[in-house]
Formats: sequence, C-alpha cells, structure tokens
Amino acid sequence: MNRAPSKTAAKPLAGWRVLVPRGGPWGDSVAATLRRQGAVPVIAPLI
Repeated sequence: MNRAPSKTAAKPLAGWRVLVPRGGPWGDSVAATLRRQGAVPVIAPLI
C-alpha cells in the first residue's frame, strides 16, 4: 500500500481555472499563488 514519494509533488489545483475578481497588485499576487499551485487564473476586472 505504501508508495515511495514521487520526485515532483503533485500540484493540488492542476488544470483548474480560477476566477480572480480584480487585477492590480492584489490580483497579481493571488494569480501568482494560484499558478504555483497549478491553477490557471482568469483575471476579471471589477466594473
């Protein structure tokens, strides 16, 4: 049942598209964090 750990850790959000409701410094920071987790951020500016 036990498996050896893989060389690369799986990214928990791989392939997910996540809506980031605003741009700017906050949105850029959130988008970068999501990318590190494997997600594809979609930035939508608030109007």
